Amino acid sequence: MSTPYDPYSHAQDLGLVVIYAPLCDRWGEYHHGKRTVVLHRGLTAAQERCTLAHEVAHAEYGDVVTGRQWWDARSEARADRVAAGRLVDPGDLKGLVAVYGEDFDRLALELGVTRWLLDAALRGQRQ
Repeated sequence: MSTPYDPYSHAQDLGLVVIYAPLCDRWGEYHHGKRTVVLHRGLTAAQERCTLAHEVAHAEYGDVVTGRQWWDARSEARADRVAAGRLVDPGDLKGLVAVYGEDFDRLALELGVTRWLLDAALRGQRQ
């Protein structure tokens, strides 16, 4: 059995600084020039873990906000796919779907992820 993905260790291995601060309209953000991830204070454990995994993916790809909506949306979708691939084991997801069907809130809870990350994992299974 493989070791579960730990976005905190991964961020540390990449030399990223993770700080907590109030953010108005998002759960996290990555600042490439400073190699810093900012996480919103007060997130649930699942929200924080999923957001950090997402932001670590941005760091790996060197993503920066360009202001070009199509490009930024593309990098956001990629970060979601990468994070989902790391946090959601396909076998676990398949087994839970067999038990809970389309009870997406329950699936997310059982997997310890957010609904948006579960959605990314489900999209990945369909492709």
